[in-house]
Amino acid sequence: MRPTLRKLAPLLLLGMPLTASATDLYNGSLNTSPESQGWLTYGPDASNYTPGASFTNFDTTSSNTLKDGYSNLGAANTLPILDRNFGFDVTLNMKMLSEAHASGDRAGVSLIVLDKDHKGVELGFWADQVWAQQDSPLQTHPGTPTTEATSAFNPSDHEWVYDLHIGPAGYTLTADGTQILSGPNKDYSAFAGFPNVYALPDFIFLGDDTTSANGHATFSELGVTVPEPASLSLAAILGSLAIAHRKRRAH
Repeated sequence: MRPTLRKLAPLLLLGMPLTASATDLYNGSLNTSPESQGWLTYGPDASNYTPGASFTNFDTTSSNTLKDGYSNLGAANTLPILDRNFGFDVTLNMKMLSEAHASGDRAGVSLIVLDKDHKGVELGFWADQVWAQQDSPLQTHPGTPTTEATSAFNPSDHEWVYDLHIGPAGYTLTADGTQILSGPNKDYSAFAGFPNVYALPDFIFLGDDTTSANGHATFSELGVTVPEPASLSLAAILGSLAIAHRKRRAH
């Protein structure tokens, strides 16, 4: 390899912008239900979820025993591979209308995002807080103060644009462009319930997944953005070149 390229390889790897591929899992402006768009399926009782004008309304407030939501399980289309080592983003436009919980470790509306190795995070949405389910102790509220639970934040104020970034070092959550949460990636696969969706790869869920809480919200967008395969290939090549260069220097 020419000396100039060999010297530039580590720098290119560190500074190289990756092109990204965005997939709309649900686009409310189409005025169709999420399941009709091919990326998501609903849970056992579709009556809890109704498409509106440019959004979908879901409501389990009639009973804590209701558990329902949208996920990519059984969907017609297959999600892109979600790899935290390269980083990916999940975007959600959602407004909380109400929420009640019988347990301080549960939420009536949750967003679960797990990568190909079932690592990621579950976010719980209360009427006055967003927080990350912990994996040690398993599935518990992080407590406050912490970077993993908001204090002065109102999920019911308007429809927030949430961007959840999951990378090799952990996750960050922004709301309308301002970071509100951050923490390490979680592994909930020790969950003893059935079915254990927390052991699944490339998994996304939005809804009510507990019999200890209920919630009511509307959402108009759900999407995922991953690096383009071509960018990943180039990153891998440059990474190999950088490692080889370091080894040669060491000798």
